[in-house]
Amino acid sequence: MDSSRIHQYLKELKACHAPVDLNRPELERRIRKYVVDAPLHHIESLLEWFDGIPAIQELDCVNEEKLLNFLRHAQRAKHDYAELLHASFRTDSGQLEKWLLIIFKLGRYGIASRAFAQLAFEQPTLIARMTVHPVMAPEELPISPPELDLGHCPPKT
Repeated sequence: MDSSRIHQYLKELKACHAPVDLNRPELERRIRKYVVDAPLHHIESLLEWFDGIPAIQELDCVNEEKLLNFLRHAQRAKHDYAELLHASFRTDSGQLEKWLLIIFKLGRYGIASRAFAQLAFEQPTLIARMTVHPVMAPEELPISPPELDLGHCPPKT
């Protein structure tokens, strides 16, 4: 997993305004407004999922156990509640709210780690001798085109 990218997503998530200040009745009204035919048990389950969202604000990126739990929590958003979330949290232009897009991206990291673990279980010979080490990305190098004098054009030949 790319921990630097996960940490960047978490910073972005903390910076944008997830609906942490909405209480359960307000959230339920919002969901029911946009999704009229959703079963009550599914809405209740989504509301329980929302109870874990305020923990984002206190999430410590150093604590890997909490980070993995949050990735699993984010994974549930995409896997279990995508339809309700898509219907309930769109901007006026029809796009998903930024906080939700970030949670969906983080959820993919949870899926990727599960898929890798499943591959290791099903095909152990592929991974038995593999050692995984963290790799630091190289520093960004500014690349600029050479200075060209655009006022002078060479003659046609």
